[in-house]
Amino acid sequence: MSFKWKINPNEWIRQLTPELLKQTGDQLVRDLRAVVDVPYPPASTPGRPPHKRSGRLRAMLGARVVGDKAFVGSSARRGSAPYPKFLEEGTSNMAPRPYLRPVVAFRTQNPIKLKRRRS
Repeated sequence: MSFKWKINPNEWIRQLTPELLKQTGDQLVRDLRAVVDVPYPPASTPGRPPHKRSGRLRAMLGARVVGDKAFVGSSARRGSAPYPKFLEEGTSNMAPRPYLRPVVAFRTQNPIKLKRRRS
């Protein structure tokens, strides 16, 4: 008995990749929003994720799939808050309050369980 692919396996992977990237990006955004949802006051301590004041940072978090890459982070829309990079990396006057790198590091150690689509 022989087994034949109905489609080329490389084509199958190419078709599946955008859906997997979307699921991964969506889960990372949910993780990021949970991390920055701790209410203010008090202010976050240096080295810990920022606490939520206005909710603008949380609202700006999103994921986008372009080709075979997923982009996750805060959007740079016109009129959006200018501070996500300052929080993540710090400034000369403020210690970093990273929120993106810790989530990505956590998910590197604890992979997302992806859901299979039913055909």
